[in-house]
Amino acid sequence: MIVAKILRSAGFADVISYVLGPDKGVKPGQFQARNIVDIGRAAPEMELIARRNHRAVDPCCHIIVSWSKDEDVTIPRQLQAGRKLLRALGLSDHQALIVPHYEPKDGIVPGPDGRHYEMHIVVNRIHPDGHADRMPHSFVRAERAAYRISQETGFATVPGRFNSIGIEGAGIDKPGLGAKIGSIKGQTGRATLADELRDRPGVLDLLRTARKDNWVSLLRAFAAQGIVIARPPEDNRAAKMRAGRSLKRAEELGPEFAFKRGLVMMDAADPSRHIKLSSLDSPYEKWGETALVKELGPVPDGMLAAAADDARRKAAAKRVPSELRDVPGLNPHPVGYRDFAIAEQKAKRQLEEQIAADRVKRSAIYQGAKQQRDSAMLIARMRRLMLRGFFGRRSLVASAINALLDQRLDLKLAAVRSERDTALTALKEAAARERVAVPRWADWRRQPQSVQQPEIPPIQEQPHTAATSPVRPRPNHKPPVFGAANVPYRRPTFKPATPPSRPRPTPGR
Repeated sequence: MIVAKILRSAGFADVISYVLGPDKGVKPGQFQARNIVDIGRAAPEMELIARRNHRAVDPCCHIIVSWSKDEDVTIPRQLQAGRKLLRALGLSDHQALIVPHYEPKDGIVPGPDGRHYEMHIVVNRIHPDGHADRMPHSFVRAERAAYRISQETGFATVPGRFNSIGIEGAGIDKPGLGAKIGSIKGQTGRATLADELRDRPGVLDLLRTARKDNWVSLLRAFAAQGIVIARPPEDNRAAKMRAGRSLKRAEELGPEFAFKRGLVMMDAADPSRHIKLSSLDSPYEKWGETALVKELGPVPDGMLAAAADDARRKAAAKRVPSELRDVPGLNPHPVGYRDFAIAEQKAKRQLEEQIAADRVKRSAIYQGAKQQRDSAMLIARMRRLMLRGFFGRRSLVASAINALLDQRLDLKLAAVRSERDTALTALKEAAARERVAVPRWADWRRQPQSVQQPEIPPIQEQPHTAATSPVRPRPNHKPPVFGAANVPYRRPTFKPATPPSRPRPTPGR
């Protein structure tokens, strides 16, 4: 037993309609409602209590608990574990729904030959008296509570990120899918493909952009990351048995009643690492085959093989070729991190100097435009005062002259603004063109450089003759001794002679 997810949202209706939906097959007596009068109006009741606290923006808490498919799981034991988990989190007096799910997903029913068991708990963080439970460190507390509840109820304990500290030695720094729906990988401690894709910056945005086009763009985007999209492999006994039952079911009832399995992601470099594509799901987007088929159309099975070959080629190109390892002059990691750190600091210093210089130039452009504007406005103000004093305050002639000259003033100010914008655009383009690029370690260590340093020819000293003046040898400065008082070298300076002092005049003369 392990807590897979803890989600928060502002409303209750969507979550409750999901956990108690007609496609879930939840029957009366297979779930439990706490502090709720009418189960048919559970969402309005929870929202009514949530309105008693106006500062809480996400009163709905959705807890998902998973069990391994090999465990002896029954609905009464799941409901008991749900009540204990609410008590451990201090939410026993809050409104809650505890709903175990036994419906088939993609034609697979939970059990030893199917998928895992799961349970959904929908809790109102607002207490009936109006105060909100902030649930600090909720996932840490829930994971440790699930470990204790598993020991008390006889479920299998799954080491996680927080429940293993002080219990089974060092905790797992980053569990794989121990906190994900679909598989329990907390025992391995190895990141899954879904975790790696989320950790790579900008990868999910690229996949979302490719998803807007068609299947070809999406498959190419996955192949660029070294990921193969394929049908689930039948690499274990359960998968083979499931395929046999699916074929028998299709022959008896028809092809539409066959068990369906979604697409999987597979590492092109290591085919043993594969996980279902829907593991990329989030509360706001779905990546399973069903969602993609609704959006992009049927899966092009003929393109899956071509995309897989492309991903394997790109994965092989990223590896270090074996022939380069045997060459004595090349090294896959030719430069140490010290040289990279020195180059990085130099580049950052030059970049800071460039940015400071650009800032000074930009300020000069703004100051110049401001001075031109202020001078033009001052001249216009003096002109208005002179015309008012010469023609009178209510003179129509003065008003007409001022109107004409004000139009010329507007044109001049527009020209000043245009010159300023042009100068700023030119400065920005020059800065982007001349800006120093800070090196990255990932690119630095891939540079194949020769390990052997080039030989520097010795300097030939010219013989001293009487016709030529002797050359002063360079001073031999010794290296500094750390901890000792090092006197810096000072160049001798010429001090002119003190001029003769003049006699001071006697006071009174």
